[in-house]
Amino acid sequence: MADDKGQWASISGRPTHGTATPVSFSAVVPLGKSEKEVFWVRELVRRLPGFPHGKTVVRANEDDSAGNHDVVIETNAQLVLGVQVTELTYELWRKRSIQRDRYLQKIVYELQRIGALAPARFVANVHFSTTNPRELELVPAEEIATLVASEANGLSTRKIVETRFGRVLFSPAGEADIYVPCHGNIGVNVDIDELPRSLEMYTTAIDCLVEKKMQSKSPWLVIWSVAFYRDKHFLGNEVINYMKRAFQGAPFSRVYLIESMDGEGFFEANITVYAVKE
Repeated sequence: MADDKGQWASISGRPTHGTATPVSFSAVVPLGKSEKEVFWVRELVRRLPGFPHGKTVVRANEDDSAGNHDVVIETNAQLVLGVQVTELTYELWRKRSIQRDRYLQKIVYELQRIGALAPARFVANVHFSTTNPRELELVPAEEIATLVASEANGLSTRKIVETRFGRVLFSPAGEADIYVPCHGNIGVNVDIDELPRSLEMYTTAIDCLVEKKMQSKSPWLVIWSVAFYRDKHFLGNEVINYMKRAFQGAPFSRVYLIESMDGEGFFEANITVYAVKE
């Protein structure tokens, strides 16, 4: 699907079988910030009563600074409605990124504390697995550091170590800098994308959104996500209910969450609108 400017976006696809050739899907959601904002508001009003088909114009606001409208809805020049638009996932992953950085710092500190040494440069990539998709569980940093230190001597080729919490991929590094947190010749990385999102992460992200939007000048707020579908089977009701409580005191007459899958499956069939505040 092309955006209004006829441009196409692309995201990487996943093989459907172990030997399948990777393919790319045309991303439904535009790449540009203002284009995304208009796109999501347009998708929302198409699903709400009171906005006549063919007579409703959704456009970007020229001045969206200092709490001004991101998007303006016009109906036959009779109704002019301002909308703030934000992404739930951005706040969610911003919080996750902070948590990841702190965790890596603890691992490096433990490597320093136990005096881990390695004759050759390598990176330990930690991939967590979990049996509980509702919780984010990180093993103690000391355990990761001890495992990495035990493999530090004599590592010359790529190696995978299976552990009780997942697997660690050890990869020799060249003479170039290791662009991950490191101690001496030992670099450490945590694949945060494989970790499950917890309810606490969502509630923290929602609280941050509420705080940021308290000075908004728009009567409507639209929150969008192309990642929430991964968690809504386990956390959906709790997240939506928390969002409804959190936005009760916010200065918006209406708040909506609209979400679907970006480039995976049938986008239109998977769009869901939640009335957070009406």
